[in-house]
Formats: sequence, structure tokens, C-alpha cells
Amino acid sequence: MRANMTKQDDDKRYYQKHKEHIKNNVKSYRKHNIDKIISYDHLRYLKHKTEDIQTLHNLKINGCAICGYNKCDWALDFHHVSPEDKKFKIDMRSMRNNVIRIANELNKCILICSNCHRELHYNENKNKNNGE
Repeated sequence: MRANMTKQDDDKRYYQKHKEHIKNNVKSYRKHNIDKIISYDHLRYLKHKTEDIQTLHNLKINGCAICGYNKCDWALDFHHVSPEDKKFKIDMRSMRNNVIRIANELNKCILICSNCHRELHYNENKNKNNGE
């Protein structure tokens, strides 16, 4: 290795020179070890899902902003105060988003229970229909 070359440069050159051989080895490994790969991916998925559930639970710890309900965090929703500012719904799927994006979205929400959430939307729709 020359003095001005880094290990990373050397690795890149090696990969470029042996690209097809490396790709074939990876394909062969995947083909013969599919059970290991699936098992590892599933464990990784479960780990992230568990972390996401814990994060959502921690966000919902204070309960409903309207009535104070806090017995079951699955019965609590994040309500966007201004629906036109809503970029995405805060739920398990959205937890894969960037932390900053989630924090920005949470700043547009209040935490309310399912009953208060339904009543709030009912009253919004009722007022909208009466105004027409």
C-alpha cells in the first residue's frame, strides 16, 4: 500500500477488482443461510417494535389533555390541532421516521383519549355543517 493511500481506498480498489466474485459469494451465502438471515431480520424487527412501543408509551404517560384519562395508552390518540399542518399520523408506523420529524409533528398535537377525540371531531363536523 502506498503512503498516501488509506485503508479505505485500498478496500475500494480491492472491491472493484473482485466485485463479481464478492457478489457471487454473498448470493451463495444468502442462499445457503436463508433461515439465519430471516431469523436475524425478525429479531431486529421485534427489537425495534418493542422500542417503538416503549417510546409511544412514554409519550402518552400524562394522559388525556381534556379529561385526564390515562388507564390504557392504546386508548390515547395524538390529535393535530391544525389539520392543515399535519404531515403524518403519529402511530407505530411513523415511529420509523427521523426523530426530529416526529418531534416536529408532536409539537402540532395534543394527547387526548379516544372518546374525547371522537367528540372533538363530531363537534368540528357539526359546526362546519351548521355554518354552511
